[in-house]
Amino acid sequence: MDVPFFLAGEWVDSPRLEANVNPATGEVIGHVYQADEAAIEQALQAAVRAAPKFAQQPTYVRAEVCRRISNLIAERESDLAKMITAEAGKPIQQAIGEVQRASFTFQLAAEQAGLAGEERSVAADRFKTGAGRFGYVKRVPVGPVLAMSPFNFPLNLTAHKLGPAFAVGCPVVLKPSPFTPQTNLMLARICEEAGLIEGALSVVPCDVALAEGMVRDERFALLSFTGSVKVGWYLKSIAGRKRVVLELGNNSANIVHEDAKDLEVVVQRLVLGSYASAGQVCIKVQRLYVHRPIFEEFCAAFLKQTGELSPGDPMQPETLLGPMIDEAHAQRVERWVQEAEAAGARVLSGGGRQGAYVEPTVLTEVPHDNPCVQEEI
Repeated sequence: MDVPFFLAGEWVDSPRLEANVNPATGEVIGHVYQADEAAIEQALQAAVRAAPKFAQQPTYVRAEVCRRISNLIAERESDLAKMITAEAGKPIQQAIGEVQRASFTFQLAAEQAGLAGEERSVAADRFKTGAGRFGYVKRVPVGPVLAMSPFNFPLNLTAHKLGPAFAVGCPVVLKPSPFTPQTNLMLARICEEAGLIEGALSVVPCDVALAEGMVRDERFALLSFTGSVKVGWYLKSIAGRKRVVLELGNNSANIVHEDAKDLEVVVQRLVLGSYASAGQVCIKVQRLYVHRPIFEEFCAAFLKQTGELSPGDPMQPETLLGPMIDEAHAQRVERWVQEAEAAGARVLSGGGRQGAYVEPTVLTEVPHDNPCVQEEI
C-alpha cells in the first residue's frame, strides 16, 4: 500500500517512497510518500497564510474542532491502536491506553481554548507617573509551529503538540518519526474530518536535511521537539530566534528505601516501569538504587518477576514486552550490555537478543561511568 502525505488540506504523493516496517515481524506494512523541498515550502507558506485567519477564529469554533478530534479518536480506538502496534511494536493494551490518552488530550485542549485572547490588567501606579493609569496583558497565538514527534508515543505525544496549538489558533507543520508516519497520517485524516481550518496542518515525512532546514526557517515561530537529548539540543542550537520547546530523554533513577511498606507492590511497579514498551519511554525505569539492608530481598523478588516475562507478539493482549523500534536499536542495547559486562558488571538476568527483541535484562555492579548508567539506553 502506497500512503500519501497530508499537505495543507490535500493528500499528495511524490517521487520518493519509504518502506514502513513492523519491528515485530519485519513485514512491510506500507510505503509512505516523502515530502521534497517544494512540498515543505508549500506546507510552510500555507501555515503562514492560515495563521491570521486561524488566530481570529472564535474560541468556540476552535474548541469544537478539538472536541470533534477527541471524539473521532475515541471512535477509531481499535484502528489507531492496531496501527501504533504495527508501526512501533508497542503491545496492543498499551497502544489502546495511548489512544485513550490522546482523546483526553484533545478534550483538555478544547477546555483550554479560551487562553488565546485572555486578558489581565496590570497596575501602573507603582511609580508616581503611573498614577491613575493601568496596562493590560493579552495572550495571542505565537504563529506557525514546527512539530517533531517521536516513535514511542506517536499518537499521544503528537496530540500534546497539536492540541494546544489548535486550541489557541496556531497552524502546525508536523514532521513525524520515520518509524511511525502512518499513525500521524491517520490523525491528520481525523483532523481534516473534524473541520480544521485549511492550511492549519501539514504532515510531511521527510529526511533529516529537510527537517533541519525547517528548524532554521524563521517563518516558524516555535519548534516543539520530543526525542533524544543529543538531537534536541542540537536543534535548539540551529533554531535561531524562534521559541523552542524540548521534551528530551532521561535515564530514570529510582530509589527503594528500606522503609518501603509493601515491597511486592514496589517490585511490581518497577518491573512494569522497566519493561513495558520495551523500556523505550523517557520516564521508564533504567537505574535502581536499593537500600543495602533490603537489597538481597528486593533483588530476588525483582529477578523472579523479571524472569516471568517473555517477549511476545505485541498484537496479543497478554503481551507486556514487545520489540524495540528496530533491530539496529536492539543491537545497540545488546552491545551496551556486553560492554558493561566487560567493564565489570554482572548480568543477573537476560542480555540476549533475537531480531528486534531484547530479553528483559538486569545488571548490577555497573561502573558509574558506563553508558548504561550515564546515557538513556
